[in-house]
Amino acid sequence: MDVVTWVNDTQKTFSACQKKTMKGDFTRTTWANLQEIRDIIDDICQWAAARLSDKRWSLPVFWNKLHAQAEIGAFKQRLSDARAIFNGKQMISQSRGIDAILDYLGIVTRSQERMLKMLREFKADQGKQLNAIIRRLESEADERRQGEEIRERREYIERILSEHVVKDPTHEAQEKRPCDEGTRVDVLREVTRWVTDISISSGNFLWLTGDPGCGKSAITASLAETSRANNNLWAEFFINRNNPNTTNPNAYFPTIVHQFARRDQEARHRIYDHFSAIGHTSLLAVMSSKEAANLFVDSIRVASKIDPDRPILIIIDGLDETDRKYLRSTATIFARLFDDLSDCPNAKVFISSRTEDEITNPFAQSMARNQRVKHVHLDTRASFDDVATYLRNNIKQIWLEYDLPIEKWPGKEGLDKLADHASGLFIWAVTALKFFRQRAEAVELGSERLSSVLADLTGSSKGLMDINELYSYIIIKTYEDHTSSSDDLERTYGTFRRLVGAIVAL
Repeated sequence: MDVVTWVNDTQKTFSACQKKTMKGDFTRTTWANLQEIRDIIDDICQWAAARLSDKRWSLPVFWNKLHAQAEIGAFKQRLSDARAIFNGKQMISQSRGIDAILDYLGIVTRSQERMLKMLREFKADQGKQLNAIIRRLESEADERRQGEEIRERREYIERILSEHVVKDPTHEAQEKRPCDEGTRVDVLREVTRWVTDISISSGNFLWLTGDPGCGKSAITASLAETSRANNNLWAEFFINRNNPNTTNPNAYFPTIVHQFARRDQEARHRIYDHFSAIGHTSLLAVMSSKEAANLFVDSIRVASKIDPDRPILIIIDGLDETDRKYLRSTATIFARLFDDLSDCPNAKVFISSRTEDEITNPFAQSMARNQRVKHVHLDTRASFDDVATYLRNNIKQIWLEYDLPIEKWPGKEGLDKLADHASGLFIWAVTALKFFRQRAEAVELGSERLSSVLADLTGSSKGLMDINELYSYIIIKTYEDHTSSSDDLERTYGTFRRLVGAIVAL
């Protein structure tokens, strides 16, 4: 009965498994691996069913027979073999199942490793991006901080120099015209060559001198414009006796330093650091002449080191127009500076002035022991042709501009006489031309009166060759235009004399 029960249970199990849906790879694989065992069990079940349906087995007589015992033993042996095979197959299937599980776990593990790697890479990328964002934010913060520092430096320099700075001492603001085209060519060439020569032998200072009205300011203005176009001009200070703000020597050096700071950001930065390091902050509150000179020299040294291969040009025009009370002391300060820039060959300081004793004496003493100062003197005889060209060009321009009668044109002879009267003085030519233009504008005077003036200017009178006589002539002619009788003229002259006398007395 035990055998029958086992056979029935086994058949029911296999039958039930066949009817159910196989779920999962492992289950399907196990069922496939048990195919041979199922075949054996089916065979056993068929053998057992055949024996049980054989009526001979049910007869008691048969059980007593000799062969019955042998059949049962064979059945048991076959059943044992089936169980052994089943157990072996089962272990193999289990091993395969375990291998499959291990393979799957390996796949899962590798997937996890890939995921972990991806996560690590993602984390690294995120870290890089975060670091990049942090660096960008830090860079922007540094730029803002630097911008604030630059602004603070500028405000600092503006603040400490503001009390000593002249607003606009340029040649344009002080109405100093450059040379006309084609004039003072040789002098300008010589001066420009000195500016661009930054060798040690060239020297740091150039002193341009000449008589009043010989064109020093025009040459200086031309140099300023040329050097500005070449990016060599760092500062210019045109002293103008008609503008008292420019005649105070306490403003010279601070204004130049202020122009340095406004011209170049790096210069502003370095000047600020330099002044902070040496304590110029307190000095600027009450600046002595010596401290101002030190400020000037220190700033030039700072600027010269920014680009040692380019000239650093500073222009000071009309030193003789300095307030007379301070002219000698100011010239002495400049003379002492002749030795202070020998370590900066690209620093170029251009000074123009008349040959006043207050300037000439201290300059000559320093130049006697210092070969680094170049002196150029303008001779009116050398400028005769330039003045003639200037007069000829401007008279022609006035004639065309005001459509003056061609028959009144002075001609070559008249223009040559005009040049003779000027005697190489640009101030004479400029003054005469201004007066002539003024007469040309006053059309109500008529062309006859204009011709009279031109005849006076180009006449043979030796008196008009002197600039003071020219001034007197212009004043007289101006008063004549506004008087209708000799009595009016005499009264006007009297008023003029009293007025000028009072001014001289004061």
